[in-house]
Amino acid sequence: MSGVLESSEALADVIAQVATDDELRHRLGNNAGKWSRSIFNPDRQRAQIIRVFAGSNISDEDSAINLEFK
Repeated sequence: MSGVLESSEALADVIAQVATDDELRHRLGNNAGKWSRSIFNPDRQRAQIIRVFAGSNISDEDSAINLEFK
C-alpha cells in the first residue's frame, strides 16, 4: 500500500482489501498505534511546549527540565 489513491474505485479496492485481510488489518492497526504513541508521547509533548515557550530550538534531550505539576 503506497498511501496514494488515484480514484474512488482505488479507494474502494483498498477498503475491501483491508476489510478482508486480517493480517494486513492487524499490521496497519499495530503500526498506527506505534505511530500515535511516538507522536503523542507525554515527554515529547512536554519538550515541544518548553521549546515554544522558551522560543528556542533546543532538542528534546536538552529540554529535560524537571517540571512537576501537582
